[in-house]
Amino acid sequence: MLLTNRRGNVNTGTTRQRGHSVMLDHILQCVQAFEREHNTSPEVVYINPFHYEGLCRYHPGLFEGHKPFPPGVRLVIVPANLLTHPEAALLSDARSWPQVA
Repeated sequence: MLLTNRRGNVNTGTTRQRGHSVMLDHILQCVQAFEREHNTSPEVVYINPFHYEGLCRYHPGLFEGHKPFPPGVRLVIVPANLLTHPEAALLSDARSWPQVA
């Protein structure tokens, strides 16, 4: 379960940390939008290497212990030239990405 404020927006940190939470907020909002639209949680969120780098830099604890993020959701990193913004999806609806070496 994600913590939200009165407006239903995801809370991810204090005001001081907020500037570093923009990418995390955006990804979690993608998850919430998917849940509202499909009445189910996504199984994956596609992100590009730049998204992943920001998450690792500002939220390293997210990746300790190989836990899904958020619970039940896996992050899939795809090339930046194929994905500009994070996308939530079910595995059964997963996009077909070109083979990358």
